[in-house]
Amino acid sequence: MFDYLIEGGLIIDGSGRKPFSGDVGIVGDRIEGLGRLEGAQARNVVRAAGLAVSPGFIDIHSHHDLYVIDQDPIERFEFFVRQGVTTCVVGNCGWSAAPCVPERKHMLLDLIRSMGAPVENLSWSTMEEYFAYLEGRSLLCNLAQLVGHGAVRIAVMGGENRFCTADESKRMQDMVRQSLSAGCIGLSSGLMYYPGMYCHTDELVDMAKVLTEFGRPYATHLRGYCTTLENSIDEAITIAEAARVPLQISHLHAVPYLGRMSNLLYGIINLIETVNAVVPLPPLPNPALNSGFKRIQAALDHGIDVGMDIVPYTLGNTTATILFPPWANRGGKSKLLEHIRNPVTRKRMEKEMTTTVPKWPHWEEGSWSDPYISAIGWKPIRVLSVSSDRNQWTKGKSFPEIAGEWKTTEFSALCRLMLEEDGEVAFTFGFPARPWIEKMFNKILAHSLMSIGADSVIPARKNGTPPPSAYGCFPRIIGHYSRELGLFPVEEAVRKMTSLPASRYKLAGRGMLKEGAYADLVVFDPLEIDESFADDGTPKYAKGISHVFINGQHIVQSGRFDRQLFPGRVLRA
Repeated sequence: MFDYLIEGGLIIDGSGRKPFSGDVGIVGDRIEGLGRLEGAQARNVVRAAGLAVSPGFIDIHSHHDLYVIDQDPIERFEFFVRQGVTTCVVGNCGWSAAPCVPERKHMLLDLIRSMGAPVENLSWSTMEEYFAYLEGRSLLCNLAQLVGHGAVRIAVMGGENRFCTADESKRMQDMVRQSLSAGCIGLSSGLMYYPGMYCHTDELVDMAKVLTEFGRPYATHLRGYCTTLENSIDEAITIAEAARVPLQISHLHAVPYLGRMSNLLYGIINLIETVNAVVPLPPLPNPALNSGFKRIQAALDHGIDVGMDIVPYTLGNTTATILFPPWANRGGKSKLLEHIRNPVTRKRMEKEMTTTVPKWPHWEEGSWSDPYISAIGWKPIRVLSVSSDRNQWTKGKSFPEIAGEWKTTEFSALCRLMLEEDGEVAFTFGFPARPWIEKMFNKILAHSLMSIGADSVIPARKNGTPPPSAYGCFPRIIGHYSRELGLFPVEEAVRKMTSLPASRYKLAGRGMLKEGAYADLVVFDPLEIDESFADDGTPKYAKGISHVFINGQHIVQSGRFDRQLFPGRVLRA
């Protein structure tokens, strides 16, 4: 007797093989039957004729570990579950909520708050203690935790902008080892962010070597995604090769360096899109991306285990602290705000933000990996979220628009907003998804080793609107890229979101429909599934998701979300 029988669906098992008709039987939290289950008895039957049944989607690049702290889980995560997400890999970009030490918790809190997480206190020190906290919470979806290099470095070195000593390296290695022993699935770094931007490659090699003891991967937000992308990829490969660990390159993309051309390009994109609709045009040349892919292929040919993930949007999101030069971020958010208040350092920042050209290596004085303003200009940068009531009107507006309202310059508008919001500002960057703009991303997305991540920054305020990825990232892969554009068949779309990310992080029993696997499933309409928007462009719950099971619990039933269920677990390695 099954607890649930999903009857007569199109089975897309996550392996990438062709779909087939069949049934799925669930007992407790496991799949106990798969195939033609004629005559099977069940307490509950889900009729799936005309619908597809797949493993639950795995968000390989998430920051949910920051947003789950002291927050309402339904308010924060319902939209993820409604799009079919059952597991999130968290602790990415070097940011994790543990480990920490009492005398430096305020520095880690500053880092977490800059991502829009309204966290007031960290009541733990070790990763084991943090896991105990999570396991005492009501979780909607599964969380698989990476230990963040940034958190470890703050715990040992504070905000120091220097290379570590041998003793500090050993202490950081010990913290990583303790975190992996507690159940972390790997190590992440964020080398474009404070404090990871200050470390030498050798520091990361030494920490990554600890991973070999556990057979776990190294995931990295590269040091640069602009003109130094190839150098940054080479550094990541060097670390993985030296430590003999698998490498996961986070949210692979390339930011073009446009310089003075940025405003001109933004102004003529509509014209380019109009022409492209009549006569297909080639994508915007991106030599950095082409070189980066060649370096990755060379590493694969050499036998190095390299995986990648991508956010399937032409808009990214992150904290506004990275709009300022690396030296201004030394010491964290509080020091940055001091520099903004100081007329001398403020003037220096304004000049560097608009004139700096990326160079390598990025830890040298005056170097900067991704100077967004000089690379793409002010117009593609829009406010995603702020923490106060008085500046809610800035959400979705570009800095030229905000500057016009305040009758000042874009730089002064950014500084004012940072000060009024205590540095808790998140922004989006890039261009709205349109056919010509998308062309440069389609090649990346179609790569067989490319997993999918939402990388969603969640606004601090209850009434804030998360980015589209929080509502429809995974349905978009099937609806837009597979069904509409035909980049890959639906079974490949599902593989990218299920077995591929599960294999990268050794998530046992997840990512495949097979007997004995955990019952994380999504039932969807393959002809309807997609992201959805209101008339004003605000993202809505995804279309075409009929049922979601997490650990055998039926949390979305015929499109209705069950607010009484909290089926998520901490997935310890």
